[in-house]
Amino acid sequence: MKDKLSSTSSLITFYQTESCINFLESITEPNKIGNAILILQSDDTNIDNVIDQFEPINSIKYVYVCSKNAFDIQYRRIIRGKFQNENDLYSQIYSDNLYNSFTQANQQIDLYKNKTEANRYFQQTEQFYKLLKEHQDREKNVVE
Repeated sequence: MKDKLSSTSSLITFYQTESCINFLESITEPNKIGNAILILQSDDTNIDNVIDQFEPINSIKYVYVCSKNAFDIQYRRIIRGKFQNENDLYSQIYSDNLYNSFTQANQQIDLYKNKTEANRYFQQTEQFYKLLKEHQDREKNVVE
């Protein structure tokens, strides 16, 4: 799953909180490169403290949290979703990206009359639809 996601986005993996925070704080103009979407996977019982460290960083658009303690985590502005397993996490990520690409494509057509850019977003929509469908099929096969 991670390999397919990395082919559609720029992914950087960090295994330590401090190096990730240093990188995110070094982004001086997030609007030029796009804000970061953080996927935080940890079963640390102290995960609230880790999220607190990310809260003030301006380059973070939002965070998906995957943890066995997910539902004990307090709400914060940067949390987009809380999941207890990777299957639910990736289903949501693919769904969100599918929706965003489709919305962007329609916006390019309706507001800007830019068919070339709309086609690019439609291609992304198709790619995320395929990823979501593959993920759902794999999940269905595991259940059976």
